[in-house]
Amino acid sequence: MNTRTNNNVESFHSQWNTAVSVRHPSSWTFIRCLKDQQGATETTIDAANRGDAPPKRRRKWRNLERRLKRLKRDYVDGVRNVDNYWEAVCHCVVSF
Repeated sequence: MNTRTNNNVESFHSQWNTAVSVRHPSSWTFIRCLKDQQGATETTIDAANRGDAPPKRRRKWRNLERRLKRLKRDYVDGVRNVDNYWEAVCHCVVSF
């Protein structure tokens, strides 16, 4: 899935607009898009139920998660105090 947002509703809306691609679609076009969307959703659910690996996330989100996990580990290990930990977390989030 190639989405340009991390908000699920905005992502769906963007995909829907791309699929329909006209301002006032005919009834048949609208029904076809609904069926296509249902099929894609069922395929995704089936893959999750089978235990397939989730889709690979973008590198920037993987890097952010890696940084936050490292900061948490430093805090738990006593390398950082609470103030230093939150300052570093805020810096990471703001820089993304």
